[in-house]
This record gives sequence, structure tokens and C-alpha cells, in this order.
Amino acid sequence: MRRGDRRAVPARALVGFGVAILLIGTPAVVLGQDTDQKVVDIAEPLGFGQKVVEGVGLVIGLAGTGSEPRPSAYREKLETEIKRNPELDVQSILGDPLQRTSLVVVRARITAGMSPQDELNIEVLLPPDSETSSLEGGFLMGTWLNEIGIASGNQLDGKPMVYAYGPVITGNSEAPDDPKVGRVLGGGRIKQEIPYVLLINDRYRSGGVAKQLQDLINQRFQYRDGRFKKGVATAKTDNTIVLNVPQRYHHNQLRYLQVLAQIRLKRTPELQDQRLEAWGKELLDPKTAGEAALKLESVGGIASPVLAQALTSDHPQVRFFAAEALAYLDDSAGTDELVKAVIEQPEFRTMALAALAAMDQPAGIVRLRTLMDQPDPVIRYGAFNALRTSDPGDPYLGRTRVLGFLEERRRSDEADDPMSLKVGAESAPIRHEPPREDPFELFVVRSDGPPMIHVSRTRRPEIVLFGDQHLLETPVVLGGTGPILLNAAQGDRRIEVSRIELTGAAPQVLSCSTDLVEVIRCVAALGATYPQVVTILQGAHNQANLEAALQIDSISNDVQEYDRALLTGKDVVKDDDVTPASYDDEEAERRRGFGLFKRFRVGGPASKSQEEEPKSELEAELGLDPQFQEPEPRRPGLLNRFRNRSGDSER
Repeated sequence: MRRGDRRAVPARALVGFGVAILLIGTPAVVLGQDTDQKVVDIAEPLGFGQKVVEGVGLVIGLAGTGSEPRPSAYREKLETEIKRNPELDVQSILGDPLQRTSLVVVRARITAGMSPQDELNIEVLLPPDSETSSLEGGFLMGTWLNEIGIASGNQLDGKPMVYAYGPVITGNSEAPDDPKVGRVLGGGRIKQEIPYVLLINDRYRSGGVAKQLQDLINQRFQYRDGRFKKGVATAKTDNTIVLNVPQRYHHNQLRYLQVLAQIRLKRTPELQDQRLEAWGKELLDPKTAGEAALKLESVGGIASPVLAQALTSDHPQVRFFAAEALAYLDDSAGTDELVKAVIEQPEFRTMALAALAAMDQPAGIVRLRTLMDQPDPVIRYGAFNALRTSDPGDPYLGRTRVLGFLEERRRSDEADDPMSLKVGAESAPIRHEPPREDPFELFVVRSDGPPMIHVSRTRRPEIVLFGDQHLLETPVVLGGTGPILLNAAQGDRRIEVSRIELTGAAPQVLSCSTDLVEVIRCVAALGATYPQVVTILQGAHNQANLEAALQIDSISNDVQEYDRALLTGKDVVKDDDVTPASYDDEEAERRRGFGLFKRFRVGGPASKSQEEEPKSELEAELGLDPQFQEPEPRRPGLLNRFRNRSGDSER
């Protein structure tokens, strides 16, 4: 059967005969005839790229900047979704006279290797004919995003892939100040894991080869499925192998594929000794150090002594690649070299932090904690992010509860300080709701470095305070995007936080200290969303109310020089004792077999081959579409919230 015909085999036939194929299939060519033959020589990955999924959604909570959508296919889809709830009236929602709603187009980009535990950023934009002037302060109602197909010039929706909802933060990477576009940070969940698929070349296609390749990969890589450790590879047909991602590589999946590609198909004790010796020599040459480190990492922990010897090299690039491979082998011998690279080699900083995050060793954890004291904001936040990746529950992260402020105040302060909860004739009663999930994440890191506040506008809803003493300087007159107002006169030790309802209801008022953590929790108790809190912090910075520096998206993402050094052997380290050589990048990359594994950059355009690559049929053929239950919204009843604010029911 030609490769182009493989999808003609029905899934039920594969189920019936798959086992037999794997057991009795005879390879057309014996694997390992060439002693240097590796995985990348006989198989290539499918799905290594990004797919755009799309849906139509409703944004509520706008401050008179929304609009009623014009008749269109988008409106028809949205009306269909709203009508699923018989208690809702389509026209009263879409034609809201106060213009608090807007139809939006919702998109996300997904890739192989994603799982339902991953939080996806969601893109929100207006249709071309929309009259909405701004999405500031809006909240995206829950909506499904589907695969998109084109048939006879018409757009068709495929199967639902991502469920998305949450507060909209305006702007994007191309237009950071445009109020007509936005993102929901971490607002999407993919409904099922998307594994990588290895496609065996036609020359080697057989059940026997698939089984051999599966076993070979599983000897090197495993992942934990609940309490049990399993091999990452599963041969599904005579030419397809499904790959899971080991936890150690989940944050750097390209590294996983690069190492897997280097696994040799023929292995004997004699060949192993010869390879370790030869690759150890290649590791000491800056031109071949990157590739040699990947080769040694593909062998496993037995290569650690060879990698450790390279840590004594005079060339920093050699030492770095050796330390990086050791980290992914969970060997702490190169920890100090990685820390040095974070501080002194900006071209390797991103990947050095990723390597430190991959280790499950106390040495790596301790170094990351120490790096959070550095004065450079990029290093500090990078170390924080790496530590969070390594161990989300590490106490040094300083995770702080956002909600629960009112209940804690009621238990501890209400009796002693009657002003702590001011409820009078001009103040609406504060409703005490049962515990629910925090609307964003708040961290207070005890740090010996200078005080710093970090917020994200591109990655996830997260506020990180470095240092445990952050006070707002008075006087304070601040407003978020929406109804939250903060006021304090010069010299005041308390701040009045108010929520002004657009419906004309009495304002809700709280009083809190000038401690920034308490202020953040106080505004969240009054319903402030993450974008509104970010706006308040930016306003406080602009008005000199913050003692600490405010940093936004201090992220090191430059990996171009690292890729050149790893894939082409180019010497990118500035070393007066070493004269950089000249290389043909394209020829070096082709020689090393890395052409399949280009670095994937989120938000970048997919290549033509990626766009044309068939995926849905193959996924169905492999049985990769298990039953899925629609996730329970973390904030149920948001449409009812809209109705309440419209005055249609009791508060």
C-alpha cells in the first residue's frame, strides 16, 4: 500500500488486525545494517507545527463600548448557542441598549504535545463589520473552538478542540494598544491530549519494524501514567507510532524530539563503548559540541561521566552543552555551569533556565532560588518561572490566596476594627460566596534582591511580588478598567476601595491597609478581574504610588543564537582565545538530519507543508478521539450574572 493510500484502511480493520500485523510483520529492510543508523533515518514526525482552531463567542461586561452584531454567519452561530438555554432571550443580550455585549471571533493555536492540563492563551478579535469600539473590561463567555475546514469556498466547522472563557486583556503582540483585539491569558483547555506521531518511511514499513522501533524508544524514554511508569511509544499500525512526552521534557518538547531522533537502531556493548569514546571527542570541539551532547543524551545516564569530563573544557560553549545534557539526564554535575550561563551568557540564558527546570535535584532547586535574588529583572523572573515549572508547589514561590479576603477579615479584624468592613446606608451589602478558584495567581517571593513587581500581559494571569514589603504611597486616586476605584488622601494609612455599579445600585465599599498584597486581594474580593488589577498597578506606577519597579513580561525568549550553535555548530560564544570558524549553516543542518525539527514559535505562521498536512483523518484512524465530557466552568452562571446586572432578576 502506498503512503498516500494508508487512510483507506478503516479504523475497525486496524483494531481487528493490528496485533497480528505487529507480531508477524516482516521488515522489508533489516534495521541496524548501518551501525550509525538512527531513528530520524527511518521515520519522521507528523503534526509538528500548529493548527488554528476558531469559534464565535460573546463578550459581556463592557462599559458602553459594545454593539449589536449585524446579520451574518457569525451571528447565526452565536444565536444558536444562546438559544441552547431556553431562559435567555437572544435579542435582549445581543441588542443590549447599554451596549455591554459584543460578538467576537475567538481563536487558539494548538500543537502536538499539548494536554488538557496545559493552559492556552486565547485570541479575541472583532469581525470586520463590528461597531464595537473597545473590548476593555470584557469577559468572554464559555465557547468551544473547532477545527476549520474549507469546502467549495465555504468555511466548515470540524470537531470541537478547545473550550475557552475568561476576562479579556486588550492588545496583542502586533498591536499592544489596540482596544479592539485582546487575549484571554490561560483561558483555554484542549479537550484531549494531542500526541506526536512518528511515520515510518515506506522503505521500512512493516509491523515488525514498528514493534522494534517502539521497543527501542521505550528503553530510553518513559512517562508516568498515574502511579505507573510506561513507555512513551505505542505502535498503532505498521507505519505509525504514537509518542507521549516524558514529564522532564514537557516544557521543552523540541529537545525531546531532537534527542529521540539521535537514538541508534543497532546497539551492542562494543558499539556503545566506541560511540561514547567518539562522541566524547566530538563534544570537546565547539563546532560539534551541540550535536554530540544530543547523541550522548540519547544513550541515557551511562553517558553522564563522558559529559561531566567536558565541564573542564576551556571553551564555555562546550561546557554549556555538556551541562545542558546532564541536566536532562537528571545529573546535577553541570548545575554551576548552567547558572553561570544564565548570568553571563544571554544567548544561552533561556535554554539554561529550561535545563535547570528539567532537573529533579536539590542542587537545581537551590540555584533557581538564589537566582531570584539577582537584580536583572529578566534573570529574576526567568528563575521564578523555571522554579515554578520544576515544582509548582515549591514554598519559595510564595503562592498567596487571592480570594477569601472577606472571610479572613470577618474572622480576624471585624470585631477590632469596625472600619474594616464598612456597610452603611450608602453601601450595598457585600455578598459572601463559597470558596472558588482564584481569578488569577498571586505570588510573594521572599528575595534579598531589590523589590520588584512583575505582571504578565502575554503568558498567564499572574502577579509576582519580589520582596515581602510593598506599600502604596499616598495620595492614591486609581481606577481600573471597570467599576473599581481606589482612594486615599496624603498620609492616610488605609485605602478605600469602591465598586460603582453601572445599574445605579449603591456602591460596595471596603477599607484596607496600604499593603499591596492586601490591596490586590481587596479589589479581587469586589470582583476585579486580572486585566483590571493590571490596569490598577500600571496606574499606580504612572502616579508614583509604587515603591518597587513594575516590570511587564520580563521574559527571555531569544533562542536564535542557541539554535545556530546547536544545529549548525556555529561558535556564538565571545571568547578572545577562540577564533570562530565559518560554516555553511544549510549544509551542516542537512548533514545532521535536523531539518525535520525546526523550533516551533507560538504565534508564527505555519509552513505550507504544515497547512496541507492531513491530521484529522489520521487521528480518527488511530483512535485518538475518546469520549470527552464538557468541562465544568469555574464560574458557573455568568450569563445569569449578565441578566442580574441588567435588572432582570434579584441581586
